[in-house]
Amino acid sequence: MTPRPDKDHQGARKRKVPPTKRTCLVFGEGRGEEKFLKHLRNLYGPNWESNYSITISYGFGGSPCDIIKSALDRCIGKQFDKLAVVLDSDAFADKNFADEKLAAINKLRKAHIAHYSIPHEIVPHLNSPCLEAVLLRIHAVGPRYDTCPPYKGIFKSKFGKYLDEFTDKDWGMHFSMTILNSMSPAIPELQELIRLMSGHW
Repeated sequence: MTPRPDKDHQGARKRKVPPTKRTCLVFGEGRGEEKFLKHLRNLYGPNWESNYSITISYGFGGSPCDIIKSALDRCIGKQFDKLAVVLDSDAFADKNFADEKLAAINKLRKAHIAHYSIPHEIVPHLNSPCLEAVLLRIHAVGPRYDTCPPYKGIFKSKFGKYLDEFTDKDWGMHFSMTILNSMSPAIPELQELIRLMSGHW
């Protein structure tokens, strides 16, 4: 008589093993950036079977060095493969990302933060000149300015609230996947973020 297979052993063979995941922290300047990044992750981000994961966090403004340092602070005790820092390009008028990154890392080292907490890859994602401008371009709203302040008022006039006041319903209404997909080929900043959320890194 052939012995029946052990049920526990049979279940163990069928059980899926989660894939080894690449990990990325996407860090926004403020609360408004965080909400938009989470909206993009919901639309384009990983599922259980993906070989990568996306963590979203945000800071409280400051200089580029301060924002990068805040992002690195979030990495302490973690092991992210990649850190993408979402910044307004107008903050870099007279600055260089590599220099600001080095200054932020040196501050952590002086504070005796372990080197292993620093991701292998740290890259900027610059919105020109700010996220509000990019979002208005998705809706073909002009005119164009070199700095961020004018866009905040235009954004409020267009959508009835400021960026950090947007709710999940607002994001879904004004920035659905259909709208984003149709406009991303013409907007490099949006295209880059979608690729990031989709795991193309």
